[in-house]
Amino acid sequence: MATSKGNESWSQILLDKVVVITGAGIGSAISHTCALQGAKVVVSDVNKAAADKVVADIIATRNQESDRIMSIELDTVDEQAIEQAVAKVVEEWGTIHVLVNAYNYAYSIIETPPVRKLAASLNMTLERFAQTQAQKQCMKRIGTPKEIANLVVFLASDLCPFITGANLLVDGDCTTI
Repeated sequence: MATSKGNESWSQILLDKVVVITGAGIGSAISHTCALQGAKVVVSDVNKAAADKVVADIIATRNQESDRIMSIELDTVDEQAIEQAVAKVVEEWGTIHVLVNAYNYAYSIIETPPVRKLAASLNMTLERFAQTQAQKQCMKRIGTPKEIANLVVFLASDLCPFITGANLLVDGDCTTI
């Protein structure tokens, strides 16, 4: 039975846990934060160059040991590719403790023609339009990748193993509107 380890310092709370993260976008912030907390990190993306860039950035900015982080090319809709990726990680580090699916097919606000058209009709830049939309939210801002990463680290840690099967909304309270 898992119980809380009670790490009062909240430092290195993922020490030696193997964390596989899909997606090099928001997954980048999650990868950085997991590495900072002592995890062995696997950055995976359909674009290997994007995953490699995240790994290089973590090694450079976090002074991370290169034997505690790796990148792999992974298309999450290819079952065989998933099996090969899992086998590679298990061969390298013996297990996988945490899987984080931060890969997203969604388009950004900039790539959405209706939003672009609406912003233009209001004589606004897309950045200004996004800021205006954020002001309509309860917290008056858009969430940051670091905020998502911090939640992932907490949930992946042993700080509160009593959380199971929960739906946690990280939306700045916008679902209450």
